[in-house]
Amino acid sequence: MVRDCFRPMMLTALLAACAPAPEVRPVPVETPTFGASPINARYLDRTTVELGPVTTPGSWVTSREVVTAQQGWIEDQETGRATRALLLPRMRDSEVDLISVDAVRALGVTVPRLVVVTLYKDVRTLPAE
Repeated sequence: MVRDCFRPMMLTALLAACAPAPEVRPVPVETPTFGASPINARYLDRTTVELGPVTTPGSWVTSREVVTAQQGWIEDQETGRATRALLLPRMRDSEVDLISVDAVRALGVTVPRLVVVTLYKDVRTLPAE
C-alpha cells in the first residue's frame, strides 16, 4: 500500500506524464555561405592575413600570389564561410597579406583571432585565350 505522503508526488508525476507534449517549432537555420564556385574559380593561395587600413573601403585582400587586381573569392578556413572580394597585389613595402574590414565582416569574423583564408580567382574576369 502506498503511503499517503507519497500520493501527491505520484499524482504530480502521473499528470506530468499525461500532459500534452509542448509545441515544437522549427528553429530557423542560417543559410550557409558556400565556398567559391568550382566552375568559375581557380585556387590561388592560402594565407594568414592581418587587418588592413580602415581608411580603404570595400571588400579586398592583398596577397603575394596576385600579380594584377582581379575579382575572386576568399574563404575563411576556420568557419568555411566565403565571400567575393577584390584580390590585390601586395604592396612592395609590406611583409604580410592584408584584408579589409568589410571582408572580415563578410566572413563573419566577430572576435579577434588569426584569420587564415583561401584565395580563389574568378576565371570569368580573365581575357579569353
